[in-house]
Amino acid sequence: MKHDHSPENNPLATTRDIFTIANAMSVCGAALAWKGAEATETPKGAAMLIAGRGLDALDGRVARATSQTSNFGALVDAGLDKIATAKIIYEFTKKDIMPREITAALIGLQATNALATTITMLKHPGKSIRPTTSGKLAMAGEMASIFAYGIGAAAEQSGHKTIATVSRTVGGLAFARFMPHAHTCGKLHNNHLKRFGIFRNALYYRQL
Repeated sequence: MKHDHSPENNPLATTRDIFTIANAMSVCGAALAWKGAEATETPKGAAMLIAGRGLDALDGRVARATSQTSNFGALVDAGLDKIATAKIIYEFTKKDIMPREITAALIGLQATNALATTITMLKHPGKSIRPTTSGKLAMAGEMASIFAYGIGAAAEQSGHKTIATVSRTVGGLAFARFMPHAHTCGKLHNNHLKRFGIFRNALYYRQL
């Protein structure tokens, strides 16, 4: 009897795909980022946020190093990343830590990325949903921007206004730098690109 091993008939995950070091890192990273986002204006909260996002950045590399890569792992990573980022955006917006132009763009990026991933999974079951090189660069820029604004909030709360100003400027520049990569990997709408110059200018004025 011939068995059909096409991607459509393969299970999304096996026990081996679920219980991995990389998945554990993804879960811990999301939990740290969640808790850190709630207290970003404190040094401890900022440290937790940075540690959480750092684990998220390393889980893929660990999965490859331990030969534990799978589409399920990529889905866990992407899903938890979206949840953690949504929490960060919510807290940063509520506390006015990040310019609203950037938070609006991040919401658009996360939404389009999630939609693209969902469509890929539905139309092409079994196809890799791991990010492209441009996608990785875009996420690195996004992470650097979040880090910088988080550090800026903690620095201002501690009375270090110069460090706060420098950190926010770095955050704005990091965000502006990663936008072209987000466009390359197809995760931006055309109206985001048209507003790119507005975002960049608003960032500088916001830091003054």
